[in-house]
Amino acid sequence: TMAHDQYGFGAHLDGTEEYAFRADFTKKNPNWSLFGRRMASNLAARAVLASLPYVDGENIGAIGNSLGGSATMFLAAFDPKIRAA
Repeated sequence: TMAHDQYGFGAHLDGTEEYAFRADFTKKNPNWSLFGRRMASNLAARAVLASLPYVDGENIGAIGNSLGGSATMFLAAFDPKIRAA
């Protein structure tokens, strides 16, 4: 199980180590939409999860509600390794 903060929430807020990553990402990709930035973050979270030795990286599920629900729908559409959403 992985609980991932959406881009712009939680660990992505000012003053955290993740904020420094976000600021750098935004500087490198200034024309990306907020949706695009969130999808990049979600895809990276899935890649981290799949890289763990005790995870079957070819069979990952995703779930969310509200904003997380729409992110789950798009993540499953863009990433074939999401087998259940």
